Amino acid sequence: MTISEEELVDYVTLVDFIADNVETDEARSLARRIGVDSKTKYPPEPTGKQLWQAILEAALKNKCSERFVCEVRKLVGESDRANFEQAMRACRVAQYQTIVRHRNPDLYSVSGQLTSARTLGELGEAGKACRELVLRILSAVEVGSAERSILIAASNTADVDKLAERIGTHALNLLATIDRLLDLTEGNEEHGGVQLHAPQHPDDFGPFEGAAPPDPQLLTLARNARSAAWAHLQRVLILLIRNTVMLDPPL
Repeated sequence: MTISEEELVDYVTLVDFIADNVETDEARSLARRIGVDSKTKYPPEPTGKQLWQAILEAALKNKCSERFVCEVRKLVGESDRANFEQAMRACRVAQYQTIVRHRNPDLYSVSGQLTSARTLGELGEAGKACRELVLRILSAVEVGSAERSILIAASNTADVDKLAERIGTHALNLLATIDRLLDLTEGNEEHGGVQLHAPQHPDDFGPFEGAAPPDPQLLTLARNARSAAWAHLQRVLILLIRNTVMLDPPL
């Protein structure tokens, strides 16, 4: 597993906090406890920040970032606990943005794309964007993922597991619905220009217009799949906001 510089940026605030508030002498001992000391690429004569960053990178590569965070939490004194939680929150914000805003089509845009599609072709494009996003979410909440323990706000590992499982279940439901939608749109490319009347409300996608496809049920099935996908997407969005970090939607 390779960790890019872009991914490490999400952890800058946490690394800065650790370097400023945890003794450097604790670093190698912590690395040994979580099993990454021999796997860590220590720079020659590292600063405290470089040392902790190297250990964190090894923890991410070896899928033990949850243990890293747990061990650091034990080393943080009570007087610094609030600042540690602030640093963790900053990481959650960065992870949230990475997953739903920056590297993939974001949840808000995909939601709008689904409801505003006017043709089968546009609906197919919306479905592809949504599928790309849901795969990223599933990757983020799987056991051992680099983001899992940082992204999900919970007081203990058991709660992280429960929340990750719940988010993953809804994401899988969304993925299954999107795959049904794509089966309808991608298998009927010749009808991609068939018009769908613009919706007035996400739950009421309105009448169809334009030339009817050979299968009169196609548009009805596409309409049902879109409605179901939008509903599942809202559930995933709500779960991510409530259980990760609340961010205001873009204006």
